[in-house]
Amino acid sequence: MIKDLIENDPLLASLFEKSLFTQVQIDCLLVNKSVLLDGEGGLPEMIRRKDGNNVSKGAFVRSLKQGKDNFKGVFYSLILLSYLGFMSDREIKSIFRLTDVLDNLRENEVMEERVDDVLNVINEAIDRLTDTNEMI
Repeated sequence: MIKDLIENDPLLASLFEKSLFTQVQIDCLLVNKSVLLDGEGGLPEMIRRKDGNNVSKGAFVRSLKQGKDNFKGVFYSLILLSYLGFMSDREIKSIFRLTDVLDNLRENEVMEERVDDVLNVINEAIDRLTDTNEMI
């Protein structure tokens, strides 16, 4: 599932490259979300939809759990950084505003020649966040 998305979306491919998730974890999360939204199928359907679907139930469940744990960990990390004074409420809100912009871009399918511009804006925003914290 994720392989096709990455191949067809250069912005997603670049964002994924810098994330802390593995391709298998994201694939399992996407498949899980898809099957849950469809409301039918359960674990056998999730395994069927997964990229390279030759995987055992145990391996799928383990990768899905790792993906969910990493997903939760992202939020705990943001809260921890805020709690320790590395990020202000304003800075956290700016990250979520950036996700709103990305949602709009995804819905409108960013033209390939604009991907670098979007990534530059993202990189600059993240650099500003991390550069303001002398300890990072």
